[in-house]
Amino acid sequence: MTGTTTATKEIVIAIGGMMCAHCAKRVETVLGRLPGVARATVTLEKKQVAVVYDPLLTSTDEMKNAITGAGYQYLGVLGEA
Repeated sequence: MTGTTTATKEIVIAIGGMMCAHCAKRVETVLGRLPGVARATVTLEKKQVAVVYDPLLTSTDEMKNAITGAGYQYLGVLGEA
């Protein structure tokens, strides 16, 4: 496992409004800029993003703000990966 520690969590978030690879890259970029986010990987077909992050450094509320600020819909956490 690269870039992960025992303090990291991985969650899957549903996202509305992503239509293309550019959308997916934008979501990965805005989430990747948050402190504590080690990786954000979009699955465009499922309209989801898997995020590996340190919950001591960032929160799902901050992820929601980043996603909605980029122009997409935050549809909630689907669960832990």
